[in-house]
Amino acid sequence: MLNFKKYLLASAFTAVCATQAHAEFVLDSFDSYNSVLEITSAGAPVSTTRVITTTGVFVDYTVSAGGAFVTVDNSLYPGSPDQNGQLSYSGSNTGGSLTLKYYDAVLGTGGFATTPENTVDFTLLGDSFYFSLLDAVDGPFDVALTVSYFDGVAYSTDSAGFTVADEQTGDIFFAFANFLNADFSMIESITAVISTTNPNADFDLDEVGIVPEPSSIALLGLGLLGLGLRSRKKSA
Repeated sequence: MLNFKKYLLASAFTAVCATQAHAEFVLDSFDSYNSVLEITSAGAPVSTTRVITTTGVFVDYTVSAGGAFVTVDNSLYPGSPDQNGQLSYSGSNTGGSLTLKYYDAVLGTGGFATTPENTVDFTLLGDSFYFSLLDAVDGPFDVALTVSYFDGVAYSTDSAGFTVADEQTGDIFFAFANFLNADFSMIESITAVISTTNPNADFDLDEVGIVPEPSSIALLGLGLLGLGLRSRKKSA
């Protein structure tokens, strides 16, 4: 790994030093692509690739519509060259799906490497994915996550998922523990498929990333408090 791995290590150090609830690694804030994103599918899947310039991570987008059309973008307004920092999905009289696949730029678009050196240790950053959801209208939406990881012999995949309810907003946390077999210390890629069968469904996503679970952060805070009290008692 090149840029991505260096960025992850730096983020891990920052997360260890921070004590606030959002000591997170931001995987995608939807405002630092190499070019603005605007995709419309009228039935057949439409694919494109972007690069997150702050991390060197590639993102493959695939948008599919059951009929009529589905639009996905991060533009300030239609046709704008400026990115607005949120991913917007909009269906028009059809269900549809959005697939996002994140992987390291050093692997390029020609396939994936077959050695553990080309994996990333996500356990340095936390134990949960988070999704900052601004809104979800006319849902629900099903979210299926698949991680590709090195199992010591070859690459394997493991999948898990959750459902976003209609009108749901706020941060959604999804623990690594929901995956039965994945080794999060050797991750090659992450794929998220967000789908709905409801026509005219919309959602806006602010960012996605990795963070310690709220319970883990609370335990860390209690541990630090305990150490502080113990030190104070000794000095008394």
